[in-house]
Amino acid sequence: MDHLYELRALVERHGQEGPTETAVGGLTLYVETDLSVVTYVVHQPVLALILGGAKRTVLGGRIFDIVPGDYVAVSVDLPATGQVTQAPYSAVTLDLDLGMLASLIAEPMTPQGAPPAWRSTTLGPICLMRCGDWSGCSTGRRTLQSLRP
Repeated sequence: MDHLYELRALVERHGQEGPTETAVGGLTLYVETDLSVVTYVVHQPVLALILGGAKRTVLGGRIFDIVPGDYVAVSVDLPATGQVTQAPYSAVTLDLDLGMLASLIAEPMTPQGAPPAWRSTTLGPICLMRCGDWSGCSTGRRTLQSLRP
């Protein structure tokens, strides 16, 4: 069974309309079904994995059409709007502890002999990665957009 499909099924089974907090601190499930609702939020530092449906989001003055398999990482408090364009939309988010991430980034993590491109890190406030196939997501080679201040 496809991992993305499995996660989507779990979120849609255990989530409620809107955000659903979980027993795991910082982990939130999202299910949205109403195409007419426009949401206005201020994103805290977060990593989101889009599991089902589609959504149009405006972040930092740019429009993003996000679909299943996309990752969205926001590293600063940022106002955003969003509207579901294909329902049911489902996602899972994980709050980011920027202090912990900074200490991890400071540690050398690059395998010896890895090309410089492999080591590059997007440090702008928003990163959207689109992964056509699930197995390629871990490489981070398919970055579509990066907004820098």
